[in-house]
Amino acid sequence: MKIVFTGDISISGSFLRSIELDRPILDQRIVDIFLDSDIVHVNLENPITDQCFRDKKGTLLKSPKDIIKYFIKYNINICNLANNHVMDCGEDGLSDTIFLLRTNNIDYYGIGPYKKYIIVKREGISIALISSCSSWGGKEGPFFNNTNVAPYNFSLNEIKEIIDEIKKSINVDYIIYNYHGGTEFNLIPEINRIKFFKDLINIGVNIIIGHHAHVPQGVGFINNSIIIYGLGNFLFDIPYHRSYCCTSESYFVQLRIDKNAINLNKYFYYLDLENGKVMLNTSNTKIEKLIDDSKLILEKKDLYIKAWEKDCFRLYLSPIINSINSNSNNNGLLMKKNNKILKFKHLFLFLTLTIFDLLNEYRRIFLIGSMMYIIKRFFSKER
Repeated sequence: MKIVFTGDISISGSFLRSIELDRPILDQRIVDIFLDSDIVHVNLENPITDQCFRDKKGTLLKSPKDIIKYFIKYNINICNLANNHVMDCGEDGLSDTIFLLRTNNIDYYGIGPYKKYIIVKREGISIALISSCSSWGGKEGPFFNNTNVAPYNFSLNEIKEIIDEIKKSINVDYIIYNYHGGTEFNLIPEINRIKFFKDLINIGVNIIIGHHAHVPQGVGFINNSIIIYGLGNFLFDIPYHRSYCCTSESYFVQLRIDKNAINLNKYFYYLDLENGKVMLNTSNTKIEKLIDDSKLILEKKDLYIKAWEKDCFRLYLSPIINSINSNSNNNGLLMKKNNKILKFKHLFLFLTLTIFDLLNEYRRIFLIGSMMYIIKRFFSKER
């Protein structure tokens, strides 16, 4: 069995313009990989509807109904709906989405009160797919509470109960868990998500597919299990993303699964936002190196802590420092060695940040990571 997993899809911006002009939105080489796969699984991060947006702060996403023809054309046949934007047009928008998917024989899951998991079977292989959306980092949408229609938000105990239920009633070869949640734009996954994914492996999950960060994150291995921490944006174009590193380049995976083994192939691409098209990138050494390096970083605690703190600094404080520090490099990540005055400025910047970020669960972890990076550099004996 060959399964493709992509990251976040919201056909908006330049991709929507391409569809309006009836132009292809995927490189033909990507299409060929999709057509050669038994299953193409995407995280559909918006309703497909003409309904109005519900009353909600922040970014709101939706796509017109005619995009479904591209799903059919590209062999997209399973959609994860457990994410923080699928309810942006309320229950009516979700109903339109589900109707379109059902009508076109595209399976879906992650939404309550519908089934908590789906089973796919190909070539004698049976796989259970489970998904849920996390509220950690800020609740952006409703979750299923046994009375409404909304994405599932499973606890670890609930996931274990679902796995036990699957194993009692169905003979499956593998269990795959799709997770949408965590912090955004960080290239290094946060520590509590790493722990949660390891806990999932311990209760019987074989493969974990993560998304929501909108940037590519690493791949980890625990015994024979695979953890894909973040697949980044696949079809996504909203203005504020463009100012963040790596929101326009990432990778998708194709898993070749048989009874005894899982082979993982990574395909790197970039988003051509001028022309509204996803282009395969066979020489994307930057992202490929990031993914390759992550394996060692995620396995070694000291390397992980150092990489996480540096990434927090890049994401949280670097934009501020760039505005006053002409000695920073192009990414604003490096501070000149031996410049104690410059180091003091960085420390002062941290100390003058507002108390509100300490009270915000989402921002607090970046602030703390940035603080540790600055303090360690301030007291560093490097010359």
